[in-house]
Amino acid sequence: MHKINAETNENKYYSLHIQPDLFGHWSLMRYFGRIGKNGQLKVDSFESEEEAKELYDKLEASKKARGYFEV
Repeated sequence: MHKINAETNENKYYSLHIQPDLFGHWSLMRYFGRIGKNGQLKVDSFESEEEAKELYDKLEASKKARGYFEV
């Protein structure tokens, strides 16, 4: 997802991915930062894919409410 606003000089990206890890858990990986720059990574671990999907949906809705859009 991107958020671009020339008036406030915002050029951000936010990416969410769910994937299994090597130990039978699920990871929600969040990549975010300024477009064109190296960003940051945050990883949350969950016991089930459903738990990861729950947070994924919550974060996606939150970002869209703040002006991010799908690319």
